This record gives sequence, C-alpha cells and structure tokens, in this order.
Amino acid sequence: MTRTLVQHLHDHEVFILCEVYPLIMGYARRSETPNEMVIVTTFLHLAAMLKNFGLSYETLLEAVDALPLTMYQAPWGCH
Repeated sequence: MTRTLVQHLHDHEVFILCEVYPLIMGYARRSETPNEMVIVTTFLHLAAMLKNFGLSYETLLEAVDALPLTMYQAPWGCH
C-alpha cells in the first residue's frame, strides 16, 4: 500500500508544488501566520480526512517516511 501511495504522490507532484503549495503559502502570507503553522494545520486536516477514508496511521507514517526530500525542490516557475 505504501509503495502505491508514494507512486501516486509522484504522479501528482506538479499539482502539489504548483497549485497546492502556492495556495498554502499565499494564505500564510495574507493571514500573517507562520508558513510552518499553516503547513502543519493543513497536513493534520488532510491526515484526519485520510483516516476517515480508512487509511491507517501506520500507512500514513510509512508514506511520509518513504518520500524523498528531493520531491520538494520545486522548479523555479512554481515558487
């Protein structure tokens, strides 16, 4: 299951980096909230949604641990 999740994350990398990330950062800027706080809050809400869909805590943690950090080095055009 974790391998499938990680593959889907790579499939949607452009969406995350070029659409979701700018929305989160824009909201943080407009609300004068630290970026990290908005990212963590977003993550926690999405994790709760995934739990409601039946994803286990263990699978979520495995997926996070399996992601390479290089995924988050967005192309310049996405910043």
